[in-house]
Amino acid sequence: MADSRGAAGFWTQTHALLRKNLSLQKRNMRTNIGLVIFPAVLCLMLYGIQRMVDSVFTATSTDTSNPTRWPALVQVPETGDRVVRGKSTCVDEDSCPVMVFLTGGNQSLAQSELIFVA
Repeated sequence: MADSRGAAGFWTQTHALLRKNLSLQKRNMRTNIGLVIFPAVLCLMLYGIQRMVDSVFTATSTDTSNPTRWPALVQVPETGDRVVRGKSTCVDEDSCPVMVFLTGGNQSLAQSELIFVA
């Protein structure tokens, strides 16, 4: 005997699939709770770590908007690695000048031709 109802329509199949998935999700309730809670716990841990780091740096600095200034650092290359203009025997004498790029607000110093640091 053939089925007289015919093939199930789109909405009937969709409704059946959703009910099936809902019953499967009910069975896996602990897994679903873990999937929701883990990112929340991770965000809370990151927030706590950020607060601890902020409190440590705030305690060491008296004013957080103006941190302490560090002096400018210049890395001077070794004598043999320095670039020298023209003919010079400074490599042998250990007294090569160093060419350093300058930036800043002092226009006259920046525009001067050469500044040597021995």
